[in-house]
Amino acid sequence: MAAPAMGRIESRDRVEAYLRLAELSEKLFDGRRQYEWKVTLGFWALLAAAINLHPKTPLPPLLYVAVPLAFGFVWLRGVFVAHENDKRMMYFYRDAAQALLRDPTSEVGKPKDRISLLTCEWWLGFLFSWGTFFEFATSVLLVWIAYKLR
Repeated sequence: MAAPAMGRIESRDRVEAYLRLAELSEKLFDGRRQYEWKVTLGFWALLAAAINLHPKTPLPPLLYVAVPLAFGFVWLRGVFVAHENDKRMMYFYRDAAQALLRDPTSEVGKPKDRISLLTCEWWLGFLFSWGTFFEFATSVLLVWIAYKLR
């Protein structure tokens, strides 16, 4: 009789641990998301100010390409990868807790692999995520407006 009770306690502890790990990943994601939008809105404000500051001052044409590409491939790509990795962990641990609640003897597998440097998802995934795509497209639009006004 003691073994089943011990099994229940163990599975309850496992469920609690999985839920805490899922919560940790969610907190990391949410904290980064708040910071992401502050940086992005600041970047857009700088672009808008640059458009209005010296509207007729010529700028090097390379700048109109380099600015959105640097913003996208340095900032947005990095944010996307970190967000996606945190979401994968959050969903894995949440699903593991649900599986244990349905069947306390169930075995939890391995989490989905993190996004690797050598994958297309690492380099271009931010272009296929609606949030980061919107940020990138808006940045490109603002730079295009700046180019047309000069």
